[in-house]
This record gives sequence, structure tokens and C-alpha cells, in this order.
Amino acid sequence: MLGGIGKGLLGVVTKPTAGIVDFTSQSFEGLRKVAVQEESVSRVRPPRCIYDDKIIRPYCFKEAQCVSVLKVCVKINFIMD
Repeated sequence: MLGGIGKGLLGVVTKPTAGIVDFTSQSFEGLRKVAVQEESVSRVRPPRCIYDDKIIRPYCFKEAQCVSVLKVCVKINFIMD
């Protein structure tokens, strides 16, 4: 009986302590990834097209691709002028 109570009291102390240690190590791991920028993020698809009327329409890959190409052309045109 005393062994069970001892294990229970030990568990009351060790479980929260283990949780705090795990939380701390996960937090530092996240900070390290941000500081080192271990993973680079790149776009999977071109950004959605939103026209002057500000209505968000369903995503259309062809439309988004065309607008992306036009934006690049406009940037190049400004650089060339």
C-alpha cells in the first residue's frame, strides 16, 4: 500500500515536470528553426486574382497564372524604361 502511494506522489511531481521540460524543448526547437530558417517556404500556386470590384471568386489556376505573368511583364517594363 505504501508503495502505491509513493508511486502516486512521485507521479504527481514527475508528470508535470516532464510536461514543462517537453514544452520548453519544443519552444526552443521552434525558435531555432525560425532563427536559422532551416525550411524555406515557396509558393505552391500563384496567388488568387482579386479584381477592382473586390469580390473574391473561386480560385482559377489559369487566371492566377496569367495575372502573375502580367505582373512580371509590368515589372520588367518599368525596369527597362
